[in-house]
Parts: sequence; C-alpha cells; structure tokens
Amino acid sequence: IEEEKKKNQQLLEEQRFLQTNLQIQELELLNLKGEKENLENLLKQKEIFITNKPEEKETLTREMNEIKNQLTAQETLIETKNHEIKKGQEQIQLLINQLKVKEENLETLQKEIHNKEELLKTKEKELEETKNISSQAKTTLTEEITALKEDINQKQIHFDIQLLLKDEHIQTLEEHNLRLQQELTTKQEETKSLRTQHEKTLAEIQKQIENYQTQVTELEQ
Repeated sequence: IEEEKKKNQQLLEEQRFLQTNLQIQELELLNLKGEKENLENLLKQKEIFITNKPEEKETLTREMNEIKNQLTAQETLIETKNHEIKKGQEQIQLLINQLKVKEENLETLQKEIHNKEELLKTKEKELEETKNISSQAKTTLTEEITALKEDINQKQIHFDIQLLLKDEHIQTLEEHNLRLQQELTTKQEETKSLRTQHEKTLAEIQKQIENYQTQVTELEQ
C-alpha cells in the first residue's frame, strides 16, 4: 500500500513538473507571437517608407524581404512551440489517467491484503479451535497459514524495496521541479520586460507612421 502511495506521489511530482514546463512553453509562445507582431509592424513601416521614398526602393525592398524571411522563421518557431505545448498537455492528461488507475489499483490492493489478513485470522482460529482433526488436515491447515503469512510478507518486502528505489527518482523530480520553477520566474520577468518593450515599439512605429502620413499630406498640398 505504501508503495502504491509512493507511486502516486511520483506521478503527482511528474504532473507538477510537466505543468510548470507547460507554463514556460506558453510564455515562450507569447514572446514569439509578440516578436512576430513587431516584425509585422516593422514590415508595415517599411511599406510606408517605400511609398514615400521611391528612390530608396531597392534598399527598402531588400529590407522588406529580410523581414518576410524572419516572419517565416518566426511562424515556424510558433508552430513548433504549439506542437510542444500540445505534447505537454497530452503528457499531463496521460499522468492524470495514470493517477486515476493507480488510485483504483490502490483500493484493489487494500481489499486484497485485507481479505488475506481476514482469511489468515480465520485459518488460525480454525486451527486453534479444532481439536479433533487428523494429523494430515492439521498439517494442510498449518501449511495454508504459513503460505498466507509468506505471501503477505513478500508483498510488504516488495513494497519496501520499490519504495527505496523510487525515493531517488522522486528527489530528482523535486529538484527538476525547483529548477523549472526558477526558470518559470525568469521567463515571467522576461515576458513582462518584452511586453513593455513591445508596447514601446508599437507606440514608436505608430508615431512614425503618423509622421509619414503627415508628410505625405503636406506634400500633396
């Protein structure tokens, strides 16, 4: 029973590990989309430049092609990140399903051990209370009792061994989870900084667009 509980703890640790990693992936996706939006706005800015300054068409066209290539690469990164996030979500769901099965197995195991312990008590009581039984019947009953005790003891020994083997794995998961939590904090700070920078960039681009539109209007007049 203790071993099953330990396995459940391990699955919970793995689930927390994956959920934290998923949060990091989602933040990275948000950053990638922000960078893509910056590139799109930069491309829009260049398109306005090429309209207002035809003499720089060759240079601006080259710059626009470079931006388009960067956008294509960015879209590939976003697609990859989406795939990673989907995979992470599937892994978490798999662990949730495994935990559900483990809980059911734990209940079955508890019932099995309880039934064997009750059967053992019955056999011991039968041996104690039965006076007039043959030597062969007594030997058979004693062997059944011994087999039940050995079965229960073997299960407990198996649980204890598995418990020791899982300790190191769980400790490793906890350490990984701690590192991921630290990475998540860093990513959150980076995202906040990138969002601020993104807003500043958008404001600057919008300002430049308005300036060029004003210049075009003045030239037309």
